[in-house]
Amino acid sequence: MSREEAPNRESGPSAASQAGKTAAFPIIGIGASAGGLEACEQLLNALPRESLGMALVFVMHLDPRHESPLPDILARASQWPTVEVQDGQVVEPDHVYVIPPHTTVTLAGGALYLAAREESRPPHLPIDQFFKSLASEHESGAIGVLLSGSGTDGLLGMEDIKAAGGFTLAQDEQSAKFAAMPQSAIHRGCVDQTLPPREIAEQLARMARHPYMAPEKSAGDTLAVDDDSQYRRLLDQLRHATGFDFRGYRDTTIRRRIMRRMVLQAKDRLKDYVDLAEDDNGELKALYQDILINVTSFFREPDTFEALKERVFPEMLANRSPGPPVRIWVPGCSTGQEAYTLAMVLLEYLEARNLRVPIRIFGTDLSDSVSLQKAREGLYPRNIEAEVTPERLRRFFTREDDKYRVIQSVRDLCVFVKQNVAADPPFSRVDLISCRNLLIYLAPPLQKRVLPTFHYALNPHGYLILGASETVGSFGDLFAAVDSKHRIYAKRTASQRQYPNFHADDFSSTAAELQRQAGAAENAGAAGRRPASGRWPAPPEASPSAPLSASADEIIGLRQELSSMRDYLQSVIEQQDAANEELRSANEEILSSNEELQSANQELETAKEELQSVNKELTATNEQLQNRNAELGRLNDDITNLLASANVPMVSLGLDLRIRRFTPAAGKLLNLLPIDVGRPISDLRFSVEIPDLLDLVSDAMDTVRQREVRDNNGHVFQLRVHPYRTADNRIDGAVIVLGLEDKPGILDINRDITTRRQPGDKDKPAK
Repeated sequence: MSREEAPNRESGPSAASQAGKTAAFPIIGIGASAGGLEACEQLLNALPRESLGMALVFVMHLDPRHESPLPDILARASQWPTVEVQDGQVVEPDHVYVIPPHTTVTLAGGALYLAAREESRPPHLPIDQFFKSLASEHESGAIGVLLSGSGTDGLLGMEDIKAAGGFTLAQDEQSAKFAAMPQSAIHRGCVDQTLPPREIAEQLARMARHPYMAPEKSAGDTLAVDDDSQYRRLLDQLRHATGFDFRGYRDTTIRRRIMRRMVLQAKDRLKDYVDLAEDDNGELKALYQDILINVTSFFREPDTFEALKERVFPEMLANRSPGPPVRIWVPGCSTGQEAYTLAMVLLEYLEARNLRVPIRIFGTDLSDSVSLQKAREGLYPRNIEAEVTPERLRRFFTREDDKYRVIQSVRDLCVFVKQNVAADPPFSRVDLISCRNLLIYLAPPLQKRVLPTFHYALNPHGYLILGASETVGSFGDLFAAVDSKHRIYAKRTASQRQYPNFHADDFSSTAAELQRQAGAAENAGAAGRRPASGRWPAPPEASPSAPLSASADEIIGLRQELSSMRDYLQSVIEQQDAANEELRSANEEILSSNEELQSANQELETAKEELQSVNKELTATNEQLQNRNAELGRLNDDITNLLASANVPMVSLGLDLRIRRFTPAAGKLLNLLPIDVGRPISDLRFSVEIPDLLDLVSDAMDTVRQREVRDNNGHVFQLRVHPYRTADNRIDGAVIVLGLEDKPGILDINRDITTRRQPGDKDKPAK
């Protein structure tokens, strides 16, 4: 499977007994914010009057300073008892529960628990908190609904619900007064269906009546997904549509995902669903994405990363030559959070010890290019504030509206490419592999291919990290436990390099033919050997009772002929012995040649494996360079257009005081031509008199310099020289700006705007 980020809840010591776990009855979490009250009323009004055997919990953003009339408002729209949540209240079917103001609510053991809102830890994300607890508690019986609202609260919780096998619905953009909240989850790909509130109510009613959601369903029961012929037919359809064969994955996981899609499509029989999928390629793609479980987060299980700092990084970096980079491979990287987390943790470790070591992290995933593109962009919702500490947010992220983007220097360390870890060539010479919660979805035969592949990819002193519910199983001869609690293993030195995915058919056929020829020669030599005495047996003597009818001359002739025959046969035997010796010698030479060919075959196998790994890395690097070139092209276009549009004379200089760029306005005012780019400024004569220009520019390397200057026509200009600063705050030259005395330049205008604003007024317009 491609998801190293899949949650632990589907594995563990009791995974077999809890597979397919559902609640005694479905619990629906409904999140809403701005504009959500009307949507909640529409949803409740559209629910049927009969019992559905499910409970609704409304979690909304409420004003913490006032008591909420929300329970009374929703009670008028609901046919079920509607109450405000009390701490420890047991959830009952056919009831509506409403969160009180200034609190968060979580679900545990079938009861709702309240906690005061933490003002010290913004932002307030009550929908995420409840959805996450709902996913953990009721797994495939959890249903999350996002209605109108602003912000991104609920996004991470919806991801957890879908990963647990539950169901996710969101209000469509046309009916939502504020579509930001549901749209953030939709764009993230964690919403099963997008509908207006009334149709959401109808879908909830259909789901409640589906056999899969029935309270009497036993744990692990797959109901209609027990028709093996239809099941195999569906897997064949998936293979033809996606090019990937899921027959090596755990059967129970795939069957649960199929049943989830059957509930959403209102199909009770597997055959009906398979017929639908055969005609609807979009449904096949939806099932494919469901099986992959595209869920991840930053700093998941943070104790594991502390263990890396304490147990792994010191050994990995000890006695390391300064040249080669630290190489890390993250199979099943999804949208990149695990890879970036490892980059941040390793950078923190190196900085704390004043070490400078190059880093290269490879993130691979089986999923489509959308997830990988999100990983390359490194842009994540504001909700990650709940996962990343404020210090790391300041250091490794930049704020863009209501999102966070990983800084460029960290993104440069990571390469993201599509790869099937069970079939494609692996990366080589890797120091660390982080493959957490991927193996739990693979059947044992597929695990037996993947783990030796990891062993092959690692350096002699490399490390492997698995998920909390995963082990190396029968491959204890390949990996030794370093930290059993955090599932960290070190590579053992194997007697022979294992590479199970490589098939050298061309070489094996040649070796088999040589062995066949050698065996034939051996058999021929054995068949031609003479008896141990070395002599041919003479003919049997005549019986004493036989009459002697031949004459003496005839007898003498026969004896002479017999003697000649014996001599001839002896000569033939000796020739045969010589031939046998030659055959044995030839056989030994063939066996020796066979051994040499086998050795050469092994060397060719190793060379081919290395070439495959290098080719994979080159492909990844090429893809990264193509993305970088496209980004640089866009940036260059932006700079060109900005300079062309600016009506302010500006000239950019390097540390060597050579011209780098200038605006068209500067070209007109200072008589600059395109061929002047790259020339020292001291070689040019401007139409504006700027005495001691070189001294001004040199002084501006430390601070801003300003003075009045005049051109040949007597016009007065304000000359300002600024230091040219790079992204990492290094001074790399200077910028010259000229503005008319009565028309300040852009920098002066910005200064005036800044001085008129007060702290905290960043969203107010300038006076």
